[in-house]
Amino acid sequence: MSGAFTSGSGTGGWTFGGAGNLALSGAISNSGGTSVTKTGAGKLTLSNASNAYAGATTVTGGSLQVGSAGVGATGTGAVTVQNGGTLLGTGTVKGSSFTAQSGSTVHAGDSIGTSVAGGDILTPGSFGNLNFAPVSGGGNFDFQSGSMILLGINPGGVGDSLSFDGLSTVNLKLNGNMTVQADGYTPIGVDTFNLIEWVNVPLAEFDSRYSAASYSGYLYGNGDDNLGFDLPNISGSGYAWDISTFTTDGKIRTVLAVPEPSCSLLIFSGMLALAIRRRR
Repeated sequence: MSGAFTSGSGTGGWTFGGAGNLALSGAISNSGGTSVTKTGAGKLTLSNASNAYAGATTVTGGSLQVGSAGVGATGTGAVTVQNGGTLLGTGTVKGSSFTAQSGSTVHAGDSIGTSVAGGDILTPGSFGNLNFAPVSGGGNFDFQSGSMILLGINPGGVGDSLSFDGLSTVNLKLNGNMTVQADGYTPIGVDTFNLIEWVNVPLAEFDSRYSAASYSGYLYGNGDDNLGFDLPNISGSGYAWDISTFTTDGKIRTVLAVPEPSCSLLIFSGMLALAIRRRR
């Protein structure tokens, strides 16, 4: 749907519901407090970068796609994704604050991954960056406990990412879960994936699940990351996941796996036995 959506200088709101999909290419503008609410099971796409409504953006159901092919934005008011709602896209979330409540999903990219019973995701959808850059505000980028961030990756360091510009006033709070999906990814070398990045953020808080200290050594994604930071299973590839810098730079890396002490001892014992046999 094209054309401008203007509601004057007063308060009011647009509610988009139903099970179908709707794309708004026209700008939504308002000098007062016009809000946008997404309800129902369908998807609403905001593909105009000039959206300037000042009221809240709320997702109570279905999906709100912010941006398509990198173009599109929300208004400047607070943005909230409630239980059962999904926020995705490759545009810019301009809200003065952002809240992902328990039961909500946030992921980058312009398409939704394939879901199966129980809510598991088989494929991550298209790759891209979803940008959070408020025009003003002093709130938080708040991913609450029970929320889900879904990101996808491919070989060579290609994948989804979330980026945050806090204007030196907006903090980042990452207390929800994160699932990183890979469609058939098998490491054949050292890869680095920049999952999240932040600038001008006075305070970045991470739940303990994102700290390497919560795990014993490297991760393999085979159930050893069951604290809520779920990474692709690369066990048996000879590589492991290194998350040691994630809370400082938002990156995960594949590294050559170090054998377990028992495995190293077994290898050493075998080499020693072989050496003794040769000396005889």
